[in-house]
Amino acid sequence: MALESLVEAIADKGNTSQEKALKALQEREKQRNTARKIRYLRGKIKVGSTTVVTTTDAAGNKIEITNQKDMEQAILDNNHKKILQSSHTPFYQSPMKERFGFKGLTSSAQAVLAGIYDSDEDTDQRILDVIAQWQIPQAVKELGPLHMNMTVDSYTAYWKKARENTSCYPSALSFSTMKAGAFDPSIAALDCAMTRLPLIKGFAPQR
Repeated sequence: MALESLVEAIADKGNTSQEKALKALQEREKQRNTARKIRYLRGKIKVGSTTVVTTTDAAGNKIEITNQKDMEQAILDNNHKKILQSSHTPFYQSPMKERFGFKGLTSSAQAVLAGIYDSDEDTDQRILDVIAQWQIPQAVKELGPLHMNMTVDSYTAYWKKARENTSCYPSALSFSTMKAGAFDPSIAALDCAMTRLPLIKGFAPQR
């Protein structure tokens, strides 16, 4: 009977410690939120909204836009130009576009890396000069295939040292979530296996 009482006392003590730790975390989060609100009211936190956009007209004159709808359209137009600024280059045109693709996974791309690419007679010499620079250096070839080893221990050690407030994509898991998963053996093993996929197979899964 005395042994059972001792076990219950230890369990109660453990629960009390967990409750204290949880309350301490909750109190810390409240303090962070309060401090953030104070910094905002004092103007220490800058709001990232855009209030003016500067662009140029057909004559080359600078124009400042403050209307929200016009600003959005100007930003969209500028982004569209950035995306298409390389569309006139040889590797975006046929036949180079079909031979090399956009990911460098074609047989022509592999031949260039190996230094055995056989070009057509009508290929511009400037393009050939660029392609010649893509060959894998002999020193790198001599290293042989690289082994992307990553153990669960090294993976969890990294996440345990990571800072929880590191920014990430809004739709992605936060650093605090990944760090919490590093303390669970099953979750850490799964995360480590998913992280090794791009290193071993060369592609990143969507989920």
